[in-house]
Formats: sequence, C-alpha cells, structure tokens
Amino acid sequence: METRTQRPIWTIGHSSMGIDEFIDLLRKNQIDLIVDVRTAPYSRFATQFNKLDLIHALDLSGIVY
Repeated sequence: METRTQRPIWTIGHSSMGIDEFIDLLRKNQIDLIVDVRTAPYSRFATQFNKLDLIHALDLSGIVY
C-alpha cells in the first residue's frame, strides 16, 4: 500500500502587493503550487494578479498555477 505525505494547505490574499513580493512570500513558505479559487480571476487595481499575468509570473518562478 502506498503512503502519502500530508502537506498543509495555505490560503493567501494578494491585497495590493507587488508580484515579486507575492512570489517571495510563496518561496519563503516553500509553496510550489497555486490553486486560484477566485470566481473572477482578474483585478482592475492589481493587474499583476490577472489570471494570465499571474500564470506567466509563477511559471517563470517555477511555481505551478
């Protein structure tokens, strides 16, 4: 029987932080996978967190969206 390692699930809000600060926060907490549960993954005020921009930035950082 295969055993699985349990890993914690974290929640995070981006507020108005910059994308570099957001990615640094993920790295400091050893987060390598993001599940975006927003019903509308876009922001008028923090466009760095629009879905496609976020996917691109995370991909460059080695973090899976």
